[in-house]
Amino acid sequence: MGDKVRKGLSSQKLYAMCDYLGISHAETNYFWIAELALLARLPPNWKTYKDPEGHAYFHNHATGVTSWTHPRDSYFFQLVKRERSKTLSSNHLADQQRTVRWDPKGCPEEVELSNGNMTATVVREGMYPSVRAANKMVVGVHCFQLSVDNLEEDGYMHIGISKENVHYNADAIPAEDYSFHGYSTVGELYVCGKLVKKGIEKVQRGDLVTVMVDFSDRIIVWYRNSHPIAYYEGFEGSEYYPAAVFGLEGYKLTVKRLSTAP
Repeated sequence: MGDKVRKGLSSQKLYAMCDYLGISHAETNYFWIAELALLARLPPNWKTYKDPEGHAYFHNHATGVTSWTHPRDSYFFQLVKRERSKTLSSNHLADQQRTVRWDPKGCPEEVELSNGNMTATVVREGMYPSVRAANKMVVGVHCFQLSVDNLEEDGYMHIGISKENVHYNADAIPAEDYSFHGYSTVGELYVCGKLVKKGIEKVQRGDLVTVMVDFSDRIIVWYRNSHPIAYYEGFEGSEYYPAAVFGLEGYKLTVKRLSTAP
């Protein structure tokens, strides 16, 4: 992913997290893992406390477990190890990349596919028209990348993953019965039609959006221009597709690749 310190992120915090995870300051290709760790939220039932000397610790009210380390830390240590093992093979990413295309089957009439079904453009406004890719993701780790080719300022798109049909209820506006887990370009995260987080970075025209889906740890991560911006844990099910929901006429997305690494 990116090799620069993300704008607005404290270099001191980033480097401290790198040190903690065993990432050297020269390993800038792994900085995204440290950024993701800084984004990580506590799992359900966990809360942060401080001892009399001001040191933070974590307690799970459901299990009674207390820890001096963040409950998510083990995941990020394993992620560093996994990414380093991939780097040992210089051809790994190229070998694992696949072309991803939007699926014309079920594509609504409001959306036109072009560029070998890699580009989806809203040609007339509808009830939040949606598209999904033909590529199914089942097990392991999958990453897909899209370019936001056309989007008005504060324009609305949802980018994420869905089951076979993005909408369970085609008439829902917006859907309460979504099979969709999506990041909104206006800085909101929706899971199955429910708002779970807002105030995230907004996406603009020309941005690259990458989505990492980890079926082993049940985690979805969204990246904007190589930097993690949103994180969701606990999605259910085993068969998902890259998907998008559009707003206004003229909005356009192009899928770039599907791989096993961000």
